[in-house]
Amino acid sequence: MIKKFILKKYIIFIAIILFLVCFSYFENNNIVISNYNIKSETLPKAFNNLKIVQISDLHNKVFYKNNNTLVAKIKAQKPNIIVITGDLVDRRKYDEENALSFIDKIKFIAPIYYVNGNHEGWAGKFASLEKKLKENGVFVLRNVSVFYEKGKEKILILGVDDPVFNISSKSEDTMKNELLQVNNKKYFRILLSHRPEMFDLYVQNNIEVAFTGHAHGGQVIIPFIGGVFAPSQGFWPKYYKGMYTKNNTTMVLSRGLGNSIAPQRIFNRPEIVSVILNAENTVTTPSTDPQIIIKEKFIDKTSTFPFGMSKEEVVAKLDKMKVEVINEIEITTSKDDPEWGNKQVWAKGISFSFDKNNKLYNINVNGDLSTSLGLKNGDSIEKIEGLYGKGYSKHKTNIGFAYEYAIDNHYFRVFFETEKITGWGISKYKFSK
Repeated sequence: MIKKFILKKYIIFIAIILFLVCFSYFENNNIVISNYNIKSETLPKAFNNLKIVQISDLHNKVFYKNNNTLVAKIKAQKPNIIVITGDLVDRRKYDEENALSFIDKIKFIAPIYYVNGNHEGWAGKFASLEKKLKENGVFVLRNVSVFYEKGKEKILILGVDDPVFNISSKSEDTMKNELLQVNNKKYFRILLSHRPEMFDLYVQNNIEVAFTGHAHGGQVIIPFIGGVFAPSQGFWPKYYKGMYTKNNTTMVLSRGLGNSIAPQRIFNRPEIVSVILNAENTVTTPSTDPQIIIKEKFIDKTSTFPFGMSKEEVVAKLDKMKVEVINEIEITTSKDDPEWGNKQVWAKGISFSFDKNNKLYNINVNGDLSTSLGLKNGDSIEKIEGLYGKGYSKHKTNIGFAYEYAIDNHYFRVFFETEKITGWGISKYKFSK
């Protein structure tokens, strides 16, 4: 009898331990999508139904299968743009390669806008990370603003450094100065900032929409009470998740994806935020995109989009083909602009890059469109070699390899992870990574 009683207690104890282990894993690794709609009377009609996916506070975390699950969830949202609001890396477990591998996987989904967080500052290695993010086509917004264009209408995307990058003054004073620096044009404004506790400053600066992170959802959320602790706010934080509205400013606060000092989330699963902006009293009708044929051979005047076309000519041709332009991007300051790629036009599944003279020099496709010889996303290495031969140079990327073929006066590239194609492109310039 005593043995049965002891055995029963032992089984119950083991069951409790297993439950806690499974619960802990689930809370830390099961990603949820939080959907929000923001209505605005000042949003230009051209941007009605603009979808923005926010990623925040990854802290070098790698989810199931090298972040493939995370990437698939982002791609399924079909965003117009992706914003990253800091702490992509963690100062205690700093891994630049993991961070760049994640970026490499999502950069073909939509344009990426990024601001740093306190961990990028504390790690002391941001110069290297910033350089490599820019090389991957990420718009690193360090106290600058970016025009986001659609047709003849524009909105502004603003980005500010985390206050830890300026230790000579108080955080609030630093943020005031940074906002004054970038908030100087009268357009609809989307602000990217790591810090939610500065919400009142965003309101004072008449920011329409602000995306923030940093609070980690309060780490532990007590049902019907709220988050327990957030950095820079302490216990029982005022801002820890969701949307906050004051006057004409709406702040979207992500609970984030990873952990830092505290290793466990409770009732606070990792989160991808998906926001749709609605221009009030506007109705839009969906359109379908016809097939775009981009020739990988003989890039000349007979091709659909020959090199040297201006941005305006590309947009006009897409319009004539009834292909919707998702967005047009141009950095509005020149201090940190790269030599190439400071202007881009994005349509469904394809992006066009223009040099400092406004001339087309690069086209990238995420694989949903096929080449003129029929190569498409998901095809094998063998098919590449069967169609184009083995006269390629092979280059390592953050998530796999790129095969580059020199054809006439340009270069044709196929990108793949493991043995499957993830995208392809053509460029006037040789692969330099």
